[in-house]
Amino acid sequence: MDTPTDQPIDNDNLPNGWSNEISTFYQSLNLDPDLYHCIDKLPRYVRAVGFDYRIIHLSDNLESQPPLKKYKLDDPKLDTQKSTTQDNEKTSLAFKTDVQNLTSLSSQLEKDIGCQVSLSNTILGLLRISNGKAKINSSNLYKTGKIIGFDLSSAIAAISLDIKPNDHVLDLCCAPGGKLLFIADKIHSHGAPHSICSGSVTGVDISKKRLSTCQSLIKKSKSLSKIRIRLFASDGTTFNVPPPDDNWWDYSYLKQQTCKKQQPKEIPIDSISTSNIKPFFASKLLRNIYTPPLEITADSCIRKYNKVLVDAECSHDGSLVHLSKYINSNSQTLFGKLDSDFLSQDRLESVSELQLDLILNGWNNLSTGGTLVYSTCSLSYKQNELVIAKFLETVFKNSSR
Repeated sequence: MDTPTDQPIDNDNLPNGWSNEISTFYQSLNLDPDLYHCIDKLPRYVRAVGFDYRIIHLSDNLESQPPLKKYKLDDPKLDTQKSTTQDNEKTSLAFKTDVQNLTSLSSQLEKDIGCQVSLSNTILGLLRISNGKAKINSSNLYKTGKIIGFDLSSAIAAISLDIKPNDHVLDLCCAPGGKLLFIADKIHSHGAPHSICSGSVTGVDISKKRLSTCQSLIKKSKSLSKIRIRLFASDGTTFNVPPPDDNWWDYSYLKQQTCKKQQPKEIPIDSISTSNIKPFFASKLLRNIYTPPLEITADSCIRKYNKVLVDAECSHDGSLVHLSKYINSNSQTLFGKLDSDFLSQDRLESVSELQLDLILNGWNNLSTGGTLVYSTCSLSYKQNELVIAKFLETVFKNSSR
């Protein structure tokens, strides 16, 4: 398993009063009051962009791993008579090549940042940096978009969706964008967009500033999967734009469809429902697609998302690195937000209401038989188990599915 680094904890560096306040807060959640101090023992992770990820068996050596799991693409035009043995040999070779390439990347990054870097033995495709405070922005790998910062927990949330090649995925709280690329890379690992690999990723965030961060990350990325991504500046609790047509990648098809439809005029986002807006950012093929909003589409023709991720806004009390940015800030304004953003009981109540609204709207956008994943970076019962309990109670009362 990934183990923490042995670095000394310096309690004296915490601002006056903060240590007692955070300890009291964690105690109120029935957690270890000294939890925050674990930050000095945590590693950090980056992701190699474009690699197909997979869960690794913790007790196994990388060299003994089975071949990568590939979904069978049922297309009569393809030769499906190849033996399982030949397929396994090819995927096994691809796996070994991936390990070699990742090892090479880790060596390069280690030289750039001056501390130990290794392959994660939890998820293939992630690199583990022993020093959690190491800066990667000076690395040439980061500057050229070959790696991006990415939490292990974020990877687990995205992997839980079990992405298939034709899945249309909705990420209702998508900033800063790491999971968007992660999901798009998984779909794209099955090949360029075509009839049996037509999946897409739709990201939503209410903040245009945060969406600009997503846009920058996507543009900077060297991954070819970014052609599958579109972003919307919208409230995740009311968003209702359907996924793109399965033929979104076929320019000739889209051209024919455009001739049949009258495209709506672009209107300021604040004056209309989300279903009528164009994407904040999208690839050229996804940019001009217009589909009817969910509420006015005929029941028999409703198109919804195969997978929905609600990585909800929260109090961030479980994101120790996020907290440290506030704690160690020289800005009194930012440090003052500790009480309002993290320690306030009013904040816990209001954010749990928002989380319930987000997961309910995620459910409304989910197709029958689809998968919805809810996650937070909070350790609070009110923001996790209680939200799920209220969600299930509401759904079982009202759902016809």
